[in-house]
Amino acid sequence: MQIDHIQTESASLAAFGIDAASLLVADNVYALVERFGYARALGRDCADAVRADLAATLAELGATAVVSADRQDPRVSYFKASDTGLFALVECFVPADNGKSVLLELVVTTDGMSTHITLEDLSSAV
Repeated sequence: MQIDHIQTESASLAAFGIDAASLLVADNVYALVERFGYARALGRDCADAVRADLAATLAELGATAVVSADRQDPRVSYFKASDTGLFALVECFVPADNGKSVLLELVVTTDGMSTHITLEDLSSAV
């Protein structure tokens, strides 16, 4: 999703993380990928890829579902300036039904003219 440069400050990026995590918990995968895409789809349908990767992550954790958090505090970090286009990383720890967490990562990229935020990965937060 393309975002404005003003939306690259920490609070705005954290809000994107909260939104993505909320969509995942609500099992609204279609809205999640419509809004953020999925970098790790790797030729698969984005929604199917998210569902498959989430299922694999939950199995790895010994959990069956993600659940709503009382409070979500995404971690926002910024990359050092370089020519890679990487700008920031948003990490959200989404609780699973067994007390463990799924790590949802959004990456912010820029080419100097436009800035995008994309769902990068779902993995176990160990």
